[in-house]
Amino acid sequence: MNALGERVIDLCKEATSEPVIAAPFIKAATLSRLIAGGKPEVSIVCCTHWISEEIACGITDVEVWDVLKSRPNCKLYLRSNLHAKYYCADTRCLVGSANGTAAALGWRPDSNLESRTSLDSSVFIEFESGMLETAILVDDSLYEAVREFARQLRCLIRKIGCKSLKKSALWFYMHLQGLKLLTALG
Repeated sequence: MNALGERVIDLCKEATSEPVIAAPFIKAATLSRLIAGGKPEVSIVCCTHWISEEIACGITDVEVWDVLKSRPNCKLYLRSNLHAKYYCADTRCLVGSANGTAAALGWRPDSNLESRTSLDSSVFIEFESGMLETAILVDDSLYEAVREFARQLRCLIRKIGCKSLKKSALWFYMHLQGLKLLTALG
């Protein structure tokens, strides 16, 4: 078992105040595993991005919302330009290249080679507040809208394939529909 995934689990398990998990790609099963041993009374903050094509191709999951909703007072934020991979609780932060996926955290036989370092959380106070300050807070209506849009996009992908998607006029149409959806939601 990879030390990176286990270190993030320990970080979440030992947290006495709100742990923050931030990564562009987060899979629901991986998030469940990360937070499973955490204290139920400790809320969790998660920040990710939901790019429609990435959701539809299975790179990231909107169902992380369901995982977080199963615990009290958890929050999920979306930030379209998020690239950081950041796991922080209390006074410790793990930062590096690992997204919130099984492959990145070393839980698959064909896992990625990832880098990470551990730093004191005081170094990231400004980063964390800036990240969340301009992010969109997810609620049920946003989740349902994005989930439905991704479902429609998956149907399209089954017909033309992920690699053909971005080259397609249909992708342009679906992308515009997604922008309209986000604009309508506010």
